[in-house]
Amino acid sequence: MKYYFPHIKAFFYRFLILLALFELSRIFFFILNYNYFSDISFFESIKVLYFGLQYDVYVILAFNFPFIFMSLMPGNFKNRKSYQLSLKILYTVINSLLILVNFIDSEYFRFNFKRSTSDILDFLNAGGGETGNLLPEFLKGFWYILLIWIGLIVATWYLYPKLKAIPEEPNKSSLKRRLSLSGMQTLIMLGVFAVLITISRGLRVQPLNILSSAKYVEVKYIPLVLNTPFTIIRTINKADLERVKYFNNGEEYKYFNPLTEYNNTGEFKYHNVVIIILESFSQEYVSYITKSKGYTPFLDSLLSKSLVFTNGFANGKRSIEALPAIFSGIPSLMSNSYVSSQFSVNKISSLASVLKEKGYHTSFFHGGKNGTMGFDDFVKIAGFEEYYGSNEYPEKDRDFDGNWGIFDEEYLQYFCDKLSSFKQPFFSSVFTLSSHHPYTVPDRYEDKFKEGPVNITRVIEYSDFALEKFFEKASKTDWFKNTLFVLVADHTGQAIKPEYYKQMGNFRIPIAFFHPADSLLKGKRTEIAQQCDIAPSVLDYLNYNGRFLCFGNSVFNAKSPKFALQYINEYYQMQKDGYMITFDGENCLALWGIDDYNLDNNLMNEKTAIKDKMETFLKAVIQVYNTRMLDNKMVPDSK
Repeated sequence: MKYYFPHIKAFFYRFLILLALFELSRIFFFILNYNYFSDISFFESIKVLYFGLQYDVYVILAFNFPFIFMSLMPGNFKNRKSYQLSLKILYTVINSLLILVNFIDSEYFRFNFKRSTSDILDFLNAGGGETGNLLPEFLKGFWYILLIWIGLIVATWYLYPKLKAIPEEPNKSSLKRRLSLSGMQTLIMLGVFAVLITISRGLRVQPLNILSSAKYVEVKYIPLVLNTPFTIIRTINKADLERVKYFNNGEEYKYFNPLTEYNNTGEFKYHNVVIIILESFSQEYVSYITKSKGYTPFLDSLLSKSLVFTNGFANGKRSIEALPAIFSGIPSLMSNSYVSSQFSVNKISSLASVLKEKGYHTSFFHGGKNGTMGFDDFVKIAGFEEYYGSNEYPEKDRDFDGNWGIFDEEYLQYFCDKLSSFKQPFFSSVFTLSSHHPYTVPDRYEDKFKEGPVNITRVIEYSDFALEKFFEKASKTDWFKNTLFVLVADHTGQAIKPEYYKQMGNFRIPIAFFHPADSLLKGKRTEIAQQCDIAPSVLDYLNYNGRFLCFGNSVFNAKSPKFALQYINEYYQMQKDGYMITFDGENCLALWGIDDYNLDNNLMNEKTAIKDKMETFLKAVIQVYNTRMLDNKMVPDSK
C-alpha cells in the first residue's frame, strides 16, 4: 500500500487547489459586483464562502470524474511520467473552462442580476449571428477578465503537485496478495468518492439544487453562494414548468383570474397605437421620475405631457422576455424565457391579433439582424402581419453600427417614414437598439455625447436624442394627433446608484402613455404598473369590448389589482400593495416595503398578515400560469 498512498496524497492536494480556484472565482465575482453585494456582513460573507464549497465540490465531482477515477484507480502504471502528464493536461483543461464560465458570468451578472442557467445556450443560438461578430468587442471591453483567467491557469499549472518518483511495486508477490492489494486500493478509491459526495450533499436528504442556497444565506446573496457551472448543469433538460396544486377545485381563481372581460361604453376608438420599446432605459436614468440627475432630457419633456407610472416594473431582465410581456401580458415565470421555452408555439392572446381583427395594419420594427433573439418568430406567433429587421432597411451598410444593427437615429427616421406609408389605423412597435453593449455612437457625435458614471449613459443620451428627432418628424404627419404612444423599457441597464443594483431597483423602468390630442392623459401615478399591463391597458383605452387573457391588468381600471411579477435565481418576486415578496415555490423568503430600495428591513415576521395575503395571491398566479401554459390554454375559453 505504500506505493498507493502518494497518489492519494497528491490527489487531495490537487483537489484543494481546485477548491481554492473556485473560491477565488467567487471572490472575483463579488469584487466585480460589489455594488450589488455591498451591504453583506462579515458573518454573512463567511457563510457564503463556507456553504459555497458544497456547490463547488458538486461541480468539481461532476466535471472531474474522469480525472478523479484515473488518479485513484489501482495499478502501477500511474507512476509513469506520460500518464501523470496526461492527468495534468486533463485537470488543467477541464477546470480552466469551469473557471472561465464563472469569470464571464461575473461580468454578465451586471446585466441580468442572476447566475446564468442553461437558457444562455438558447440565447447564443438565437443571437442571429451576432455572437461571433461581437466576440472581439467583448474581449476588448473585458480584457482584464481574460488576463486574470490566464494568470490563474498558469499559476495552477505550476502549482499542480507533482508525484514524487515512486519505485515500481514488486511483482514478485503472489497473485493472491496482488489481488488483495488491488481490492484494498479499490475500496480506498470508493471511500474517497464517498467522502467527496458526502461533502457535496452535506447532510441533505434531497439532492442539492439552486434554491437550496436560500436555506444558508439571505435571498440577495444567493448568486454568491452558487457557481455558474452548477446553475447551468442543474437546469439542462429541466422541465420549463411543473404542475403545482396550492388550491383545489378552481379555488385559485377566487384570488386571481387572468381573463379580462371589457364592458366599455361608447364606440371603439380607432386610434393608431405605437409602442416604443427603449433598450435598457432604466428608471434611474430618467430625472422626471427620480428627481435626480438624468440622461434623457427629451424623454423628460415628453413625460411631462404624458401619464407616467413612477412605480413601473419590468417583468424580466432580458430583451427576449420583454416582447411576450408587453404584447401578450405573459411574464417568463420559469428559468427559460417564454420565447425559448417549449410553450413558445402555444396559442396566445395578443394585442396585435386583437387589433388586426379590428382592421388595424400591424407591424414590428427592430434594427437588429433578422432572427435576433427569435423576435421575428415570436411576433409572427403573436399575430403581427409584418416584421422589419435590418434586412429590410434600405441603407444597412451605410448606417450599420458595426455590432448589432442600425443606429437609432437613422432607424427611427425610417420607422416614421414607414408609419406614414401605412393605411390607418395601424398598430406598430419599434424596439431601439443603440443603448446596448458595446455602447457605440456614430462617429459624428463622439464629442456631443460625453462619458458618464457608467458606460451606457452616453448612449442613453444618444438614443434620447434619436427619439427627439423621431417625434419632431412624427409631429408633422397626418397620423400623429390620432395616435396613442406607449413608452416602455425592455429592462434596466447598468446601475449607477447602489439601490438600483438590488432586487427592487433593478427592475424599475419608465412606463408612460402619451396622446397628443388627449389632455387628460397626463400626470404621475404611484400605483404599481408592469409590462404585462400594457396590452390590456391599450385595449381599455380604445374602448374595446371583448375578452383578453393575460397576467396583467388595465392601468385605467381602478378596481383591478395592481402588481408586478418577476422570476429570477429560481424564485418568484412580486410587487403589490406597497410591498415586495420573494417566494421559492414553497415558502416565503422575504417581505420588503416598496420604498426599501436597499432591502434593509425584512418584514416577513413582522407583517405576517400582509405576507400571508401576498403569498396566497402569488400562489394563485403561479398555479393559474403553470396550468394554463401546460394545457395550452392561454387564450379565453370559448363561451
